[in-house]
Amino acid sequence: MKYQFVEKQVYVNGYKLSYLEGGITSNSEPILFIHGWGVSVEPYQEIINVLCQRHKVIAPALPGFGRSDGDRIDWDYDKYANFLLAFLQKLDINKVHLIGHSLGGGINITLAARVPDIVSSIILVDSTGIPVDPIPKVLFQRLIEMTAQTPQIKFPQIKQIFQGFSYNLLFHTQNTIRVLLLALKKDIKSLLPQ
Repeated sequence: MKYQFVEKQVYVNGYKLSYLEGGITSNSEPILFIHGWGVSVEPYQEIINVLCQRHKVIAPALPGFGRSDGDRIDWDYDKYANFLLAFLQKLDINKVHLIGHSLGGGINITLAARVPDIVSSIILVDSTGIPVDPIPKVLFQRLIEMTAQTPQIKFPQIKQIFQGFSYNLLFHTQNTIRVLLLALKKDIKSLLPQ
């Protein structure tokens, strides 16, 4: 499948941010796709490509992940949300559809709660920020889920996930560990509508 997006870079608040952008400009607002913990945008390229067939899609590598700066940052959901707001302002985007996986879901919940006027819709996929079980139990459940899903995942996808995670673990070690703790411990249920 030929990808319909290009990698771009922009400086936001002193950080170099790498992001994918592509798709068609339509009457609808663009999709802001935020990746999960431990990886960057690479494992999501196939789904981003599908979304690009009908929408404009912007998928940043969060600071401290992938080719973006920020290996020594200590951010929480609020700081990531504020950074993404500055990123959208830099691109002159006033309204978006949000899609967030894992950590990206927690960030998008925070962004939508802080500045609801910019959000047309939000899709959360296995979002963090809503802890329900003790950390060891969550890690064990995720291990079982990942093992069960492995036969369904194609080799190129496994390779992309492994490469992205390995890259972040090698070059953004401190951030990868800090963000894991944020994703597992921080409770943002109070930001959700009642």
